[in-house]
Amino acid sequence: KKADGKGDDKALEAIKDIYRRLDIGVKIYMDWISQWGHKDPSSFDKVGLAKKDPSSYQEKNNNSFRINRAYLDIRYRINDILSARMTTDVDGQVTPAGDSNAAFHIYLKYAHVEAKKDFGPVWLSATGGLLETPVVGTIDKISDYRWIGQNYIDQSKNIIGQSLDNSADLGINTSFGVKKYLTLTGSFTNGGGYKKDESNSYKAVTYMAQVNPIKDIHLLGFGRN
Repeated sequence: KKADGKGDDKALEAIKDIYRRLDIGVKIYMDWISQWGHKDPSSFDKVGLAKKDPSSYQEKNNNSFRINRAYLDIRYRINDILSARMTTDVDGQVTPAGDSNAAFHIYLKYAHVEAKKDFGPVWLSATGGLLETPVVGTIDKISDYRWIGQNYIDQSKNIIGQSLDNSADLGINTSFGVKKYLTLTGSFTNGGGYKKDESNSYKAVTYMAQVNPIKDIHLLGFGRN
């Protein structure tokens, strides 16, 4: 009986150790929106135009609750150096396009293994898999604007007609840091984003330097080819 009891204790400790290494979180971006005005923004260049064309009015009761993002985030610390992360996301895209009964679709946003080691004042890390991109990921971490909308790099297509980067992509990423004051990051990814399965020969190379001289002041320099 004593031997059996010791076995149970070991099993219980093993389970507790797994829970200590496991971190599960949920993050939901949800809002309520009400819109009114013209149906087609290009149809008006004068305020009085709406009076001439009443059909261009948008109903004032056009409102809805929306879930823009819903993350289920699972992280596991394998040991002092290695860790793994898997994050799911949802969208409300309709498939097929003509279907009026839209439903939320679950897809994979992040799925990667990371190795990180501290050497006193400096640290090194390497990540492989479906990972967050350096620039968009960094801006989302240091800014609260994501609770309102996607940051200006993530929405660059609305301004210049093409996207500068995606928020996640498949590839590898390495970083070198000096405490919290300087971080140098480089990534080699597919380039098309987390929703595309690519097999082309050209890939995306991103490099970024982040200087954080004092708290809440971040200077970023980056490039992407």
